[in-house]
Amino acid sequence: MAAQQPTDKEREEARRQLKVKEGIQDPATISILHRIGVRAGWSCLEVAAGGGSIAAWLCGAVGPAGQVVATDIDTSFLRDLALPNLVVLHHDVVTDDLPTAAFDLVHARDVLVHIPEREVVLEKMAGAVRPGGWILLEEPDASGVRADPTAPETSRQLYAKVMAAIYSHLRERGLDPTCGARLLASLQSLGFDSLDCEARSRSYRGGAAASTSPHVMAFPKVMGAVVSAGAVSEKDSREFLALFDDPGFSWREDLTVSTWGRRQK
Repeated sequence: MAAQQPTDKEREEARRQLKVKEGIQDPATISILHRIGVRAGWSCLEVAAGGGSIAAWLCGAVGPAGQVVATDIDTSFLRDLALPNLVVLHHDVVTDDLPTAAFDLVHARDVLVHIPEREVVLEKMAGAVRPGGWILLEEPDASGVRADPTAPETSRQLYAKVMAAIYSHLRERGLDPTCGARLLASLQSLGFDSLDCEARSRSYRGGAAASTSPHVMAFPKVMGAVVSAGAVSEKDSREFLALFDDPGFSWREDLTVSTWGRRQK
């Protein structure tokens, strides 16, 4: 049976969420790409490119003499880009191969967190970097997620309880919300040097501003499953979701850990 195609409304909401995340994450990613020194003529690979904002930036950075290969299992948004040095590939990084030692830069953001086979995929992406080339991986570390310490104790306890249940549910499905913490050691073991790493976090306040929170955007997809599994009661779920309508409540979300290194020549 063919997979059900998303409705126009679902596609519009998915694009909106991608745009929000791009607005939050792209400035730091681009700053690191500047530090790496992406330049004209490079061949770059963008794995699970999503809406294509970084792929488009890379196309401008490498110029007509360079090329950017952008992959994803859903390329519908990427195919909206009309850039002469962009190659869009329908590609599953878990099951499909990558060329060996083919790219000056390999970049992936929020990819390994979702993949149970993350060690295999990491080796595959690392192997695609040519000697002297760079890899930049950006993944979450949820170990510091917490409510603002000035929030009422009952709110903080509820937030911690439900978030712990959500992360437990995600781990049972093979996700790893703290995989960003291990990137530095992983790249070192894979033969990269000139290693560097930085982590960033963002806090949000309830009310209108909560609509830009990646966590709040994701809750509709996960809360039903967490309640159905009995990890959280219906009452706790309602009260938890109500926290994000309260302008007096604020919280800190995952760290985004960016780690980059150069393959030894």
